[in-house]
Amino acid sequence: MLGKLLLSPILGPVMGVKFIAEKIKQQADQELYDKSKIKQDLMELQIKLELEEITEEYYLQREEELLVRLDELASMETEEEEV
Repeated sequence: MLGKLLLSPILGPVMGVKFIAEKIKQQADQELYDKSKIKQDLMELQIKLELEEITEEYYLQREEELLVRLDELASMETEEEEV
């Protein structure tokens, strides 16, 4: 008990930074794996390709990234259902 009290000026800020980092990670993961956002990005990508605002090479690269994220999301949802 006394040890915690003595170390609190040192550990308090460290624990605060850890808490903030965890919240930032949660928010980033939530945005990264938002199914509707990924689908919207895919649609926008397709439109940009059709309007010739991006190259086909960029389109294929970006589409692959988004599809991988969708697959990861599906895997995570499957794992959650099994638990």
